[in-house]
Amino acid sequence: MKDISIPKIKANQIISSLGISSPEHLKYLNEMCIELGAKVEYDIISGSEGRLVSLGDSAIITVPADEKYAGRTRFSIAHELGHFTLHRQNSSFFLCTQQDLYRGWNETVEREANEFAAELLLPSFMVKAEIKREVPSFEMAKGLASQFSTSLMPAVFK
Repeated sequence: MKDISIPKIKANQIISSLGISSPEHLKYLNEMCIELGAKVEYDIISGSEGRLVSLGDSAIITVPADEKYAGRTRFSIAHELGHFTLHRQNSSFFLCTQQDLYRGWNETVEREANEFAAELLLPSFMVKAEIKREVPSFEMAKGLASQFSTSLMPAVFK
């Protein structure tokens, strides 16, 4: 049996505690953040895909206002929420670049935030049925990304 990671456990605890049971519920990511103590702001930022500033049990997540791809923005928000959930005891500030989000699968802290984001946006218990119905393919991953309103990257890793 494959061990489940701490980031996946934390994401599933949040999903359970908020009563999320369908992909439709996952569309309310900003409201989920607020419920967890993190406010999402959209602003013109350069040099990063997302930023997190936290103090105790409160945080502000900032993502680019001009982001044209909503799925990518949602992944950035979920990634920063991952830092808030998993790493706020280590740092009160995270500035995540595109390299951190997309090549950070090898760096422990960034990998954990990515894993958390992927599980939060595409919960395993919701996508298992989809995956079992089809032969895994790029088209299937694109369909999952669309159904769950996220970027392609977390769908590919499911």
